[in-house]
Amino acid sequence: MSYHAAGAIEDIGKSPYNPIAGNPVIALLAQINRFAGKTLNIGGTCGARKLVAAAHPLVPTLSQRAAEDAALIMWQRYSCVPLDLWSAKREKWAADGFFVGNAWVFVLNNVNEITITLAQLADKLGLEPASTGITARDPKMTPKFPVMTVVMLAALSVGAVMISRRTK
Repeated sequence: MSYHAAGAIEDIGKSPYNPIAGNPVIALLAQINRFAGKTLNIGGTCGARKLVAAAHPLVPTLSQRAAEDAALIMWQRYSCVPLDLWSAKREKWAADGFFVGNAWVFVLNNVNEITITLAQLADKLGLEPASTGITARDPKMTPKFPVMTVVMLAALSVGAVMISRRTK
């Protein structure tokens, strides 16, 4: 199986970036924050530039500023390192409003692909890992418990408290 890794197609098995686990907006924000405050040279025709001024809080809602930061990184990625492979995707994204300032809608409509692209780019640039993982295999991914597990643990806790009060 092949996957696209920041400008190259490699046959190395299943993509380590799929599928995204947890809240997709928090995963996206964690990837955007990898670029915060750093002056980077993505390569290609672009010089060094600071793409994200400050880190975003890891909350489950996407702010307009975070959406614009994600769109800016994507724009720099696709305009600085043009690849024929991406021409159809760039045309679709242009039709979706990516290049005309509708960043919030664009990012929400493509959140998983943008998150993966930002993770690939940050990895390629050697940036430190995100503060929270994006896949279930990622050691920084916050474990998710099924609802029934949480309910059973809560019931056991309540039962333990009730038993301890009766024995006094």
